[in-house]
Amino acid sequence: MPNDSNTNYEQKNKGYKMKSILITLSFTLFLSFSVNAQTVQILDQENPPLIINEFTAKYQEGGRYSTEGIRYDVSFTNNTDQEIVAYAIGFYAFDVFNRSLGRPLSGFSVSKISPGGSDDGAWVQRVSSPSLFKDYGTGIAYVARARLADGTVWSYDEDSVLSQLQEFEESLTLDDLNSQ
Repeated sequence: MPNDSNTNYEQKNKGYKMKSILITLSFTLFLSFSVNAQTVQILDQENPPLIINEFTAKYQEGGRYSTEGIRYDVSFTNNTDQEIVAYAIGFYAFDVFNRSLGRPLSGFSVSKISPGGSDDGAWVQRVSSPSLFKDYGTGIAYVARARLADGTVWSYDEDSVLSQLQEFEESLTLDDLNSQ
């Protein structure tokens, strides 16, 4: 006949072990998320021809086959009723102290996206101090331009984009933005 006090002890011990494991896992996950606090933001735009669905920005080390810089990956969807034949996604980077890391980058592509269709792209921006972006930088994405099949060229609203970027660095001007 099993001893009830031993069974209770074993069950309690298993419960404590599970709690200990869960606390350890939770702490480990907390550390892994809190150590790398890099953030991204997609700017709000009124009626852009492309909708940015996903966006990542991360420091990329240089190597034999890669350039040191900030790598931007985006996926997007055509939000118009006609084919898009070319586009540019704008990117802006801020360092660990929320200072601009230089001029914006326009990731251009001359490729067709049908109405409602999706695509993705990746671009690397070379800046003077990319390591300042490494763990705590902020990457910004917005739709910069699009050419529609009928020849219409859509361009971003400079004032709207600038005012959103000035939330990070007040001293930015249209000259800082117009390098695209």
